[in-house]
This record gives sequence, structure tokens and C-alpha cells, in this order.
Amino acid sequence: MKSSNANLLAQLEELTPGICLYYSDSDYTFKPIIWEVDTKGELTIENLLREVTPPFDEYRPGGKIIKSANLDNYLQMIYQEARKYDPDIAVEIAQIYQTVIKLLQSSLTFLEVAEIRELNDPNSTFRIIFGSTKSGEWIGIAPQLEAEFQEMAPYGEYTHGQPLLSVHPPQTKITAELLAKLEPLLKNLKFYEPQPFVYLSDRISEGFIMRVGATRELMFNSLLDAIGFARTFPYKEFYRDAEDDNDEEFATEIKPLDLLIQSRLSNLRMYLFGLVCTYHVYVLGQTPEGDWAGVSTIGIWS
Repeated sequence: MKSSNANLLAQLEELTPGICLYYSDSDYTFKPIIWEVDTKGELTIENLLREVTPPFDEYRPGGKIIKSANLDNYLQMIYQEARKYDPDIAVEIAQIYQTVIKLLQSSLTFLEVAEIRELNDPNSTFRIIFGSTKSGEWIGIAPQLEAEFQEMAPYGEYTHGQPLLSVHPPQTKITAELLAKLEPLLKNLKFYEPQPFVYLSDRISEGFIMRVGATRELMFNSLLDAIGFARTFPYKEFYRDAEDDNDEEFATEIKPLDLLIQSRLSNLRMYLFGLVCTYHVYVLGQTPEGDWAGVSTIGIWS
């Protein structure tokens, strides 16, 4: 690790013990983060989700939120779940999925299935499909899961919002034609991913979202924003929530962390990863050398 980053890490470690998000329903403390571009690559939402998260406790030991998956296993899972929940039309549903995959395989130069999960609950795993078209654009497909679209409002309130990013239309005829073929297949197609509120909705739901981007990063960000899983907000000082609530003791405890982050880092932003209630929260900024640093925690808003 670079000496400047090691120094910053030591300062973050000194200021974070016992410090947590003010309005969270949990008391998970902040964990320092150093992201050196030379070893971890550029900081993107996808790369951040593929990195091992910090351990928080025995129930959230740390791990990768996104992992590459096997395409054949994905299709087999679909068929098995369809036989369980829709035995009369299981073969028909499986055939539609196979048609979608064959269309993608013949139209893309790269195709991948990835699993996204909450670290403490394997049953929350859902899958996305993405790849690069022959014209160089990227396309991503994800199930339309139930999500809260959580966003931070003034005075620490967390409200239900909407996708933050605009939809990128296809820029080439090849991609536009592929979307036109996929849309009728995916619009009402049932999927068998676990629903966040299992007591409010059936396990089976239907409909997929498609997003396009000129680059893998643009597509990935747009897709995960569209389903409410990955959202990016401007940095807001942690101490302000406590100060607005007249909790001077908490504000005084956390303000040195805010001051350090603001004095040592630029391009600050907050990432919120999750669908419902439980979120991985990252506040990161850029160092003068072009690396990234900040803190991570878990926020729970029930």
C-alpha cells in the first residue's frame, strides 16, 4: 500500500471505532476503505460489488455481493422452480428462457450471468444477464423485483423514490433490433427469484427490465439503478443528521470523521446497495494520487 494511503487508513481507523449511521435502526460501525487503482482497477459500481465487503459481525461476515454464475445452472434452476410453482406450463416457460438465451448467444460477442445477493441471506440471491452486442453496445437484463428505491431526504429521513438515472436509448440498428426481439419475450415472462417482502408478495413474479449503455459501466449502473439495487447520491456530512436532531453529543463524536473525509478526499459520493430494509452503504472520495478511500457500513431502515 502506498505510504500516503497507509497514513490515511490509520487516520480513518482512529476515528471510526464506535461510530455508526445516526438514523440507522442498527449500530453497525463504519469500516475504513482504501481502493488502490493499481491493484483493484478503476472504481466502478460493478467492481465495488465484486470486491469482498468488510466483515461486520457473525451474521454479516463479509464477501462478494456479485459473483459470476453458470448459464446452464441458471436455466436448470428456472426449469426446477417452474415445475414446482407452475407445473402445467413449466416446459413452456423453460422454452421461452431457452429462446431468450439462444437469441442472446447469437447476437452478442460476450454473455454473462451474474448472481447478486445479500451476504447474510442466500435465499435473497437474484440473477442478471448482460453482454456486448456486435455493434459494441452493452445490454443488461434483470427481473423487476420489488424494491423501495430508498433515498436520503433532509433531516435523516429515508423515502421511497424512483430510478435516478435516465434511460439510454440504443445507438445502433443492431442493438435496437435485438431489443425489439427481446421485449415481447421478456415483458410478461415469469421469474422465480425470491421477493424481498415474502409476506407481502408471491415468490413468483413477472417482467424483466432491459437497459443499454455505450460501455459496460454505463449499462451496469443503469440496470442496477432501474431495479432499485444500486443508487448513488451526493455526499452529505454524517454529523448534520445528528445536528439537525439537536443531538450535539453524537454530532461532536462523528464530526472529526467528516472533516477528515472532506479535507483529504475529492469527488465524494455515497453508494447505497440493497433492495429493502438492509443496505450496504459506502462513502468514498478520490485521493490526490487518484486512488479512492472512505468508509463503509450497513444501514437498516425498517
